[in-house]
Order: sequence, then C-alpha cells, then structure tokens
Amino acid sequence: MDSQLIVKLRNKMSFNLLRVKLVVLSAFILLSCGQSAQQSTQDDTSLDLNSDGKVDVHYEYGNSSYIELVDRNFDTVADESHKFGLDNKIIKSKFDDDFDGKAETTSFYKDGTNYLSLVDEDVDGEPDLFFVYKSGVLKYAEKYYERTDTGSQSKVGRVEFKFGYPISEEKFKKTSLTKEEFVESYMSKVSKL
Repeated sequence: MDSQLIVKLRNKMSFNLLRVKLVVLSAFILLSCGQSAQQSTQDDTSLDLNSDGKVDVHYEYGNSSYIELVDRNFDTVADESHKFGLDNKIIKSKFDDDFDGKAETTSFYKDGTNYLSLVDEDVDGEPDLFFVYKSGVLKYAEKYYERTDTGSQSKVGRVEFKFGYPISEEKFKKTSLTKEEFVESYMSKVSKL
C-alpha cells in the first residue's frame, strides 16, 4: 500500500461523505424550489431525481432508524446505503463504487462523525483495508496482506496520517493471524474507540 494509494483512498472516503451530503441537499433543493423531483410512491418514501420515472433515492423507516438507498448511476440498483438514527445523525454507510452490486466500502459513524471505514479491496467478502479516524480526521490506515507462498508469513502494513495526509511510509509487521482472525481482532479493538 503506497502513499499514492492511501491518498487516493482517503480522497475517496472524503468524497463519499460529501456525496451523501450532496444527495440529501439536492433532494431538499429540488423539493423546496418547486422543481419536479418525482415522487414514485404515495407515502413520500422515494424520489426520482432525474425525472425518468425510476426511483433514484428510497427511504425505509424502522422504529429506531431509517435507511436511505441511493442509485448514483441511474440503473435502478442502489449503489449507496446510509443508516441514520431518528436524530438524523448518520450511523453507517455502504458504497458500491464499481457498480457490481456489492458494497466494497463500509463507513461507521459516532455522533454523525466518521470513526472507521473498511474496504474490501480484493472483493473476497472480508475487509482488508482499514481507515481509522479521530474526530472525523484520518489518523492511520492498515492493510492486511495474506502470505503469498508456503514459506512466507502474512503481514500488516500501516501508514500514519496527520491532518488527513500521510506522514509515514508504509511500515510492515508480520502476523500469524489469518485474515478472518485479524478482521475479528481488529473490529473488537476498534469498537472500543
């Protein structure tokens, strides 16, 4: 994981949060200005932002939260999902940036501020790239590298950040953990943040 990849992924994470805000703002502007953001249901749970007769934003409401599903490329498949508490603070987001129907990136929020983003870079169903934030600012990223042959050992690469920008080269540490064990131990460690 080189510093260019880290910068690219950091920018992607910032862009994804900005996109969430822009979708909500766009829907608000269209509705408040009297333009025709078509409502595709009678109960105001869906919006057709580009007036093609197909749902682009859909809301599903629960007892303690609601979910916003967004179709960014207008193919009728949700490419983003955002879970909000009833206080309208974001809790969790998922992003499918290659439009294959599977979310590669999951971001977690506390009090509306991003504290963790996970990326399934090799698309095996398990995250292998972890971005940890403090007060919404990227602090470090870690990546799990599985061993490539029988004589080698798996390793974890880590890059430190300051003000959201990389300040170190990737440093490697060998690990005897499998990818699944690493993800599990990582999630329990990070859940305490």
